[in-house]
Amino acid sequence: MTLYHATEKENVFSILHNGLKAGFDGRVYFADSPENAMKFLFIKLRKGEEKEIAVIPVNIDDYKVNLSDDHNKEYFKCDAYYADGDIEKECLSQNLSDVLLFKVRK
Repeated sequence: MTLYHATEKENVFSILHNGLKAGFDGRVYFADSPENAMKFLFIKLRKGEEKEIAVIPVNIDDYKVNLSDDHNKEYFKCDAYYADGDIEKECLSQNLSDVLLFKVRK
């Protein structure tokens, strides 16, 4: 299945080279579309702040993916997903044209 992980643009080359590293909780988070993935990063911006957000497609086996309950589905209007542990770079396209870039301002 293909899911999407949003990050700051500065992280793209490291992620494509090393894979996605699990966060403090041992998980990597995803959404089912690029637009939904961006929602989770956008909320971290301060008012007036502008950032370039990269959305990376991740090809991951269904059995590794879990539905997350750590967000307010009514607020975000979408589901979030997670996988335990790091995601190998082989699950990520190494073609930069597959990475979507968005400039957002809050």
